[in-house]
Amino acid sequence: MVKVTDYSNSKLGKVEIAPEVLSVIASIATSEVEGITGH
Repeated sequence: MVKVTDYSNSKLGKVEIAPEVLSVIASIATSEVEGITGH
């Protein structure tokens, strides 16, 4: 299960990042780093 962390600041608002978005970012990052195999 994925733990969703809530970072909020009453003056700035709130940002939520879906686990699927983090998965895509991680996949792209691993595909661009030499020596790391994904999936």
